[in-house]
Amino acid sequence: MLLIKAIERSLGIINIAILARLLTPNDFGIVAVAAAAYGVLSQGLDLHFDNALIQKKEPDKTLLSTAWTLNAIRGVIIACLLAILAYHSELFFDSPDVQTIIYVLALIPLIEGFNNIGIMYFIKDFEYNRLFTFTISMKFCSFMATVAAAFYLQSYWALIIGMLTSSIVGLILSYKLHPFRPFISTHRWQELFSFSIWLMCSNLLSQLTSRIDIFIINRWLGTATTGAYHIGQDIGSMIVTQIIWPLNKTLFPALSKIKDDAARHKALYIQNREVLIALGLPLGVGLSILSRDFTDVVLGAEWALASIVLSIVSLSSIAHIFTIGLEGALLSIAKTKALFLRQLIAAVIQPVALIAGVIYGGLLGLLCGRLLISFLMVAINLHLSAKIFAMSMFSHFTLAWRSIISTFVMVVVLTALPLTGIELFNQPSSILLLLLKVLIGASAYCICHFGCWQLCNKPNSVERFILILLEKAIEKLSFTLKKSANQQG
Repeated sequence: MLLIKAIERSLGIINIAILARLLTPNDFGIVAVAAAAYGVLSQGLDLHFDNALIQKKEPDKTLLSTAWTLNAIRGVIIACLLAILAYHSELFFDSPDVQTIIYVLALIPLIEGFNNIGIMYFIKDFEYNRLFTFTISMKFCSFMATVAAAFYLQSYWALIIGMLTSSIVGLILSYKLHPFRPFISTHRWQELFSFSIWLMCSNLLSQLTSRIDIFIINRWLGTATTGAYHIGQDIGSMIVTQIIWPLNKTLFPALSKIKDDAARHKALYIQNREVLIALGLPLGVGLSILSRDFTDVVLGAEWALASIVLSIVSLSSIAHIFTIGLEGALLSIAKTKALFLRQLIAAVIQPVALIAGVIYGGLLGLLCGRLLISFLMVAINLHLSAKIFAMSMFSHFTLAWRSIISTFVMVVVLTALPLTGIELFNQPSSILLLLLKVLIGASAYCICHFGCWQLCNKPNSVERFILILLEKAIEKLSFTLKKSANQQG
């Protein structure tokens, strides 16, 4: 699963690096506004029937077909809502280009609504090889289509073409890679809705709160600033959205299988959270520290505004890592109403904080407001986690103390590099210099982490888990090399 997200994110970074040199911040801003409107409706009204099916031990064909039918109906409804929004877009958006983009984006939920529901078994049954083929094929085709269109059109339409390509390829592969063939049925709709309705309400509020900043910035600061903000936010949040959340999603089916065993359920939740903190904390903090180097190398010097956004959004994103496994744990025991109530709080306070921030402090004020809201939501999540699992709010920090100390050491090392007197670290950013800094920061973190583990007499924790994975990887590589050598001999 980690390999899937690494390749997927690598393609995404390469894609952004190419497009940032072919398109302008204004182009990205136009697409960001249209995509935000699309995301609120498309993802906000997602009933996540796949989660309901994963939570079931053995869903039958009728239940699967009911989920597929409802997804198709939902796709048609969302496409119609997007068309209506596009028709009246002048009431909400200043740019006339947004109207045309939303009309085209309305095709995406229409296409994806007919995806084969059987692909949810890739996660439910831990079939990551098939999930790898499905995900990477979609991303690669989207990447090629976007880059080709960008070189040819030199327009923001390249981004839209890439999104459409991903949806079409996903639809085709969903039937090619899984043998299940759905039929039209609505017999079990109540069973699915009883699980998903609160989750949909939570998702709708989540999408509104997570995308309202785009609308606020576009309204007060203009399209070009919106484009720079969108790119910085996209990269800054990738630690959570592209690595941590997908890894956490794999926890959901495992927790669902042991939901009746409270002790094992809690133990797996804690173990998963420890792994995610150990991975996500240094990535988020490191990206924040190296934000200027990263944007200069990947995007270009003219995207300096995006580096400020990247630095603060990275910190905002890692605030959630300490309770990142909470959603999967709550879903596994069907506590979807609790998720909705949590998101309702965010929906009330976040717009107020962001609007006040942008009015009194411009873009920096909005970013500070976002950071404060993130830490407030973490406090709420910690309280909810303590209530559900009967554990102290502060145990999330004490159980991950090695990761916290090691991240602090990494920060000290990276901050001290320009002060070492070595001329190399005071040179303008380059890809080799960026990679060197990443290597030094990662080495400092790992050495400190495993050193603390040794001092604690090597407990059965995340470090042992990583060593086991490395050992298996080395054994597999050794076996492959020997097999290759024998075949050549």
